[in-house]
Order: sequence, then C-alpha cells, then structure tokens
Amino acid sequence: MRFACLLDGVLSTLEDDIRKLRAMLAQPNYADPNAIIPASCKNNLSKPPLAAIWNTLGLFSSDIVTNYMNLDTGVEAFRANQILGAAWHIQELGRFAVIVSALRRMIGEQSKLAHDNIPTTEP
Repeated sequence: MRFACLLDGVLSTLEDDIRKLRAMLAQPNYADPNAIIPASCKNNLSKPPLAAIWNTLGLFSSDIVTNYMNLDTGVEAFRANQILGAAWHIQELGRFAVIVSALRRMIGEQSKLAHDNIPTTEP
C-alpha cells in the first residue's frame, strides 16, 4: 500500500512535533497549572492542508478517515485557540499522541490485510 507512505510521513512529522512540544512543556517553568506558554509554540505542529492528502486519505477505511479528521480538526483548533495556559496544551498534545498512535496501528492493520489478500501466482 504505497499510499500508506504519504500518511505515515504526515503522522511521523506530527508525532515528532508533538514529542518536541511535550518535552518543552515538561520543563519546570511549565509545571504550574497556570503557567503561560509562548503563543508561537502553537504553530509548531506541522501538518499539510487537508486538501493536499484528501485523495490519499480516501483510500483508507472509514475509521482511519474519521480518526485523521478528528486529528486534523484538533490541530487546527489547537493552533487557533487563544488559551495560553500550559495545562490545556499538555492535555491536547496527549490526546493527539493517542490519536496518532491509533492511526498508525489501524494503518498497519489495513496494510497487512491488503497485503495478505494479494493473490499469489504459482509458477
């Protein structure tokens, strides 16, 4: 499933961005629930516009599409939100990490199923 590579690349980039932001917010100066984060850090989550991967996304199961749409919507809301408190951002980043992990598992399962169903020819 070559189309899985595109989505895997998107998820890898996003996963790396989530990891970096979580590491930044794990610093002691953000431990206070009322700590304020730099507004610019909200733009550090990379993902392509939905239109750029829409055709590829349509090749996956509805569960994968639904989960990716939830992730895409969440990242857009994360970027647009005016909340500067660290606690909300930490919670959202954790939620995104769970969705990315679930998407990776589902894509792996769908890829394996597609591979297992490829007919083999005997010589």
